[in-house]
Amino acid sequence: MRNVIIIAAVILAVSMACDAAARGRRRFPVSPMIPADRVGDSSTPGTGNCTQLFFHQRIDHFNFEPAQQLTHYEQRYYVCRQEKWNPNQPIFFYTGNECNVDLFVNMSGLMWENAEQFGALLIFAEHRYFGKSLPFPGEDMPPVPKINFLQTDQALADYATLINWFKVTHNSTSSPVIGFGGSYGGMLCSWLRIKYPSALDGCIAGSAPIVNFEEMIPAFNFDSFAQTETLDASAAGGATDFCKANIRQAWNDMESLGQTQSGLALISEQFKLCTPVQSLDDVYNLMGYAENSFGNMAMSSYPYPSTYLLLGGKGILPAYPMRVACDFLNTNLTTPAERLAGLRQAIGVYYNNTGDVMCINITSTVNYATEVVDYLWGYLSCTTMFMPAGQNGVTDMFYNAPWNTTQQIESCNQQFPGVLTQPDWVQINYGGYGVASWGSNIVFSNGALDPWHGGGILSATAPAVETVLIPDVGHHIDLMFSNPKDTGAIRAARAIEVENIAKWIANKK
Repeated sequence: MRNVIIIAAVILAVSMACDAAARGRRRFPVSPMIPADRVGDSSTPGTGNCTQLFFHQRIDHFNFEPAQQLTHYEQRYYVCRQEKWNPNQPIFFYTGNECNVDLFVNMSGLMWENAEQFGALLIFAEHRYFGKSLPFPGEDMPPVPKINFLQTDQALADYATLINWFKVTHNSTSSPVIGFGGSYGGMLCSWLRIKYPSALDGCIAGSAPIVNFEEMIPAFNFDSFAQTETLDASAAGGATDFCKANIRQAWNDMESLGQTQSGLALISEQFKLCTPVQSLDDVYNLMGYAENSFGNMAMSSYPYPSTYLLLGGKGILPAYPMRVACDFLNTNLTTPAERLAGLRQAIGVYYNNTGDVMCINITSTVNYATEVVDYLWGYLSCTTMFMPAGQNGVTDMFYNAPWNTTQQIESCNQQFPGVLTQPDWVQINYGGYGVASWGSNIVFSNGALDPWHGGGILSATAPAVETVLIPDVGHHIDLMFSNPKDTGAIRAARAIEVENIAKWIANKK
């Protein structure tokens, strides 16, 4: 057990036991259309240094009745550094997220930069239904019931099966296997260690909100995401307190103005909308559109420019984009027109990062590939990955939109007729906070400015579970390639992770 809060470069080891506008189901921040921002030079390794392979994988690991349909699919995975690896040497295994696995091959610097030190082979496994790992080839968005095999349990069984097969067929049954994953991938990594301890000898789980669910014991704070977004837009998060105050008041302005024709005209003018808002419902949609940018900017709290959280493959976000956005809201703005103009400029840091967007189009889709990911994640989030996210407008800078379980389940049934939503499944199946007391060989890392960190494991009493909270950074920066602008805290977090990797490998021998 070691719970680490990193302050600058110093490590402190602490031993401790409105319906239309409501926040909907959140998807994790990955885009299948762009390479991860590797933040180093162009020589950093990626898919070009690997071999793309496919594994004949079971579609259903848990049904032992005679097959009534296809029984297998081709799961894609990448193998890297095989020419430098010998049987029974360590394997670094990335548990793929809800996206094309190429993204993670190209951004997982922690794996690449430490592979040589340990003589490790790298394997990046793609999550079923994403990228090229399609159980029903040609169907990117399969309907019910074909989509029914898109489940976390099935994905975990995929990874365990692939690991076992690879070790056996490569005469490497003694190889230590260290798992890596960020965001949803980090959740999968930790759950793979919990459910299949023989598959992974250890796991580095970056920004993995494994307790961001209903029915947690103790209960999870549904509003934590919005509260951390607000922290990022405050003096404590590196901005100014005027910023969060102006944003909070701007929602009230919009709701009030949205009830009159003159008000609707003012909103359309100040936001420079491609299509003017015609009703209060349109205003609520605009509010949701604006709000989403703050989550992505907060997650992108990196000390250097990045593209990791941009959809559509255009432009680049500045370092600490939330602070840049708040520069447009950093004084006491006294009129609705001033606040709306400031809000438009603030969200433009995200939506107009190229500077060439002449008007805001809140109804356009980014691209087909993003639609596919949204559809697939929608199914996951309506079944086992039912992750609550609310806000109250008091402890956060948004408007009152508490999480409504009944409403969300109804929405799921409209999109996926007959789907069974199980709000308590993660607590029952994976143990929730329990891993902090009985788990082993897992490092949970989180960025203090990442809105997802409130759903993570932030302290542990189990001797072989460590937690690291990295100040002043966003979403799983420690898993990325190192950068000259990395803070001492980022470097210290990686050192803790490498220390644990070395220990797990040594204990395997």
